[in-house]
Amino acid sequence: MKDHDFSKLVHSAGNPLEFEMLFYEQLLVRHDDYYEAYFPLAEIYTQLGMYEKGLAIDRRLSELYPDDPSVWYNLACSLSLCMKLVDSLDALETSVKLGFDDPELLRTDPDLANIRSTSRYRRIMYSFYVHE
Repeated sequence: MKDHDFSKLVHSAGNPLEFEMLFYEQLLVRHDDYYEAYFPLAEIYTQLGMYEKGLAIDRRLSELYPDDPSVWYNLACSLSLCMKLVDSLDALETSVKLGFDDPELLRTDPDLANIRSTSRYRRIMYSFYVHE
């Protein structure tokens, strides 16, 4: 990044989170194969309420890292925030099948609030406490 590009970036961001967002977006414009940058960018989009953008990244990450339970958990959160509840529950079940094991986070994560009243969510929670 040239010095004048960096200066423009700093002045265009109204808060630190927006600066980080612009930084990661510019990084990915130049290096779209730098997958590690997608993780923080998806989180920043969510924090800024840009749920559809975060969802697009989480979908991409689930293709790049299909065996990572945290990627599927984050996808479930993004889908829930976008009111795609059936897909959110599917992603959450995939996350648990792949080894996600933090029922307390599932119980308290505000991103999953939209699916908590479903029977499928309750079955997923129950599965943490019943071992066959």
